[in-house]
Amino acid sequence: MLFISMAASAEDFSDTVLIQFYQALDSLKHIKNEIVPATFEFNNKTYNGYEIIFETTWSLLDKDPTGMFYPFEDNYWYNAGWRADIRFCADGPGSTLYLIRNGKFFCIIRWEFTAYIDDDGEHVSGDDLSGWIQCAAEIIEREE
Repeated sequence: MLFISMAASAEDFSDTVLIQFYQALDSLKHIKNEIVPATFEFNNKTYNGYEIIFETTWSLLDKDPTGMFYPFEDNYWYNAGWRADIRFCADGPGSTLYLIRNGKFFCIIRWEFTAYIDDDGEHVSGDDLSGWIQCAAEIIEREE
């Protein structure tokens, strides 16, 4: 339960958010699932928060997890108050990224995997799947 004490020490950060994401990922077969303190850049600002690092392979999974935290209307995350910020969403052949917000908290959810069309028009895919969830409290700039 090391991750609980780490998350609880973050000023203005809800540890239950990280625990919910961590537990949802932990229910999937995986190689790595850990929470670490993180400093990251977003929208030209530096944030101190936490990051969940998740690694698995498609062959271990029975479903596609890349959209599991997206707050579709009437799903768990939507009903818990999360909303997608569509200004920061992208979906490509080898990656998925979306930003979700709940009050002053935000999380960037990013998935990467091998998937592309080669020069012969053949679909190429790999077995590795990596995910990162970076969460922090929004920085509110005050006018002086």
